[in-house]
Amino acid sequence: SKTDAYATFKGMLEDGNPPDNFDALLKEAAAADKRFETSLEAAPGR
Repeated sequence: SKTDAYATFKGMLEDGNPPDNFDALLKEAAAADKRFETSLEAAPGR
């Protein structure tokens, strides 16, 4: 899942932007979750 903390961490590492601490990781994971939810809302009937 794209909102999974491990997937978020991996993505941050691959982008060359490792989190400074666990709070930064959680913040990014929450933002990814919000983006995912927004994209689902934008696709009615899915």
